[in-house]
Amino acid sequence: MPSSLSFVIPAPAAPAADKLHSDRGVRERRSSPRTECEIPVTTRRLGRAEPPAFGAMIRDASEHGIGLLVPRAYQIGSTVVVWLAGQNPRDAIRVEVVRCRREASGWFHGCKRLGERDLAP
Repeated sequence: MPSSLSFVIPAPAAPAADKLHSDRGVRERRSSPRTECEIPVTTRRLGRAEPPAFGAMIRDASEHGIGLLVPRAYQIGSTVVVWLAGQNPRDAIRVEVVRCRREASGWFHGCKRLGERDLAP
């Protein structure tokens, strides 16, 4: 199994010209198409002395962002480090939280990718 999320997140599907957002019935505005997935990950806010959030899940991914379900809420604008559950956090990606909403199974975060580096959270 690859150790980096960049190799695990599936390639985006081809865009559909008339795709509607399933939640609101409005046209999709993302700059790149997203792919639904279920990738177990661990997360932690960058620069904070707090324990990692285990039990998180990437629910969708695109070239520019991810949809992240986490047991706790991260503040909009936070930089979050995301790595494969059970893997080394040095193989993490960094994302910025751009939206957050409560769901029955946790907090869903819309995140923008900030780039990939070997980070030690």
